[in-house]
Amino acid sequence: MLLFFICGCLFVFQSIIFIRDLNSHHQEVSAYIDYAHRLTTDDFEVYFSGKKRLLPRNTDLSFYNWDRNVSTSNSSPNYQVIAENACGLLFKNRNDRKIINVDPKMRNCCHYCQDRLQADTMSY
Repeated sequence: MLLFFICGCLFVFQSIIFIRDLNSHHQEVSAYIDYAHRLTTDDFEVYFSGKKRLLPRNTDLSFYNWDRNVSTSNSSPNYQVIAENACGLLFKNRNDRKIINVDPKMRNCCHYCQDRLQADTMSY
């Protein structure tokens, strides 16, 4: 499982998590997840205890099924998705109105922090 954490580093701690993993049908899926919003809709105790894996959903900010070539994007209470852009996929924070470019080659250090984590706890 590949995880990226992208956080707004100003007043309110909000994070976007990128996950790329296999779903129950062994299809490769990925998504950008509004962590603060998911915390209000899911019980994260099962994820933190290891009983269940946090998997991408088609209701997340951006979802892609690599095998079926299916893509969706959904704004959340914290972020507006800007998908039709020459710069690629962007997220606009609804609180501070800062634009977050999730392209790892674009580093706007004054607007956000980006940390990459490789999770070795995969079980299929």
